[in-house]
Amino acid sequence: MGSTVGVDVAEQFKPIIAKHNLTKKVVAYVKDDGGNLHTCAEALSGSVSCEVLGLSKPKEGDCMAHAVSKSCGKATLKAVESRCPGIDLDKCNKQLQTCVTYTKKSGPGAGYLVDAQKQNNLPVQRLFTKVKTRFTSTYKFFKSLVDNEKAVNVMFSSMVPRAYRDRVPTKETWDTADSIVSTLRYPATVCCKAQDRGHWLVSDAYNRVGRLYFTFNKEITEMEGTRDALAYTDLTEQQRFCVEMRREVLTWMRPFLEPLFTVVPDKAHAFVALMVGPRYKGLGVICGLIGARPCQALRTRYDQERHLLPMLSAFYKASHAASDPVAATSDRAGTDATPVGEEGCEDLLEDESIPEEEVVHAAMIAELKKFRSMEAHEEELREADLIDD
Repeated sequence: MGSTVGVDVAEQFKPIIAKHNLTKKVVAYVKDDGGNLHTCAEALSGSVSCEVLGLSKPKEGDCMAHAVSKSCGKATLKAVESRCPGIDLDKCNKQLQTCVTYTKKSGPGAGYLVDAQKQNNLPVQRLFTKVKTRFTSTYKFFKSLVDNEKAVNVMFSSMVPRAYRDRVPTKETWDTADSIVSTLRYPATVCCKAQDRGHWLVSDAYNRVGRLYFTFNKEITEMEGTRDALAYTDLTEQQRFCVEMRREVLTWMRPFLEPLFTVVPDKAHAFVALMVGPRYKGLGVICGLIGARPCQALRTRYDQERHLLPMLSAFYKASHAASDPVAATSDRAGTDATPVGEEGCEDLLEDESIPEEEVVHAAMIAELKKFRSMEAHEEELREADLIDD
């Protein structure tokens, strides 16, 4: 891609959108904190639409990879350190950055590092430098150094000139770096796999980031202790630091995941994505994350407030124009006998906004039955497990 100015980015997108026949199928834009992508969306607004979901214009949302990467950065800032008096993040950062700088700015520094790596049977590689605009840069910086801890210690304790030997990092610095790497490995994996795959669906993002969120929440509960009120005070400084880093990640990830906790009309398309995406069907995965009762309550509110049905109807109507959606959905519905509540699916479709075309009507009933299921199938759980796939 050439220019990153918003208007120029829009011009580069237009032929791609037209080539793949997406002009009326742009459901949502995802963006980072920069203003150029918002400008890009505005510049495209006159030439694209979300007719496929019956919306007047595409929705806007946050980029999953940016949201996760930001949470990693926030987990190692002063806000976390202030809750852990025994942790000195400034000292840790300065000591380790000094090591990196010496290997890159000092003439013999790179050679000392290579010799130390070979001596300790470590891969010969440069230490990572933080780059503000690079995903999970904070995590990669600390991981690079932790992976080379033995080499860095040998290098600064016995190889460099004596004037530089006071730069060997302290045990406290290495302990803090270890805590950061072990804690942020999970969110960094979420973010990096998003890039490695080359493409992700909205349903992938919500399921995988949801799994991250609730895994961290469970780990905090386990580390703090659910029965012993004094358990948290019994934690070591490093253990408490790990808890507070997880807590900070949760704080910054919560806005992205808000549709999993409550009805958010502007993000209702995320639930449509969960309904029609190829890998996730039903509420089973979400139910496993937030619990059955909250999931049932969320399902009921979406039913009552009618945020999903018009979009789902438009989707199947558009699908039927090119193929038979009933055939595509009947296999997914299977023999699902899960009760759909006091109202049947047919009752939910009694709405003026829902077309009467029999084929669309049947497709939606099949989809709703599957969507309203509270059971998670094994293949869906495997897809949601980002660490092992």
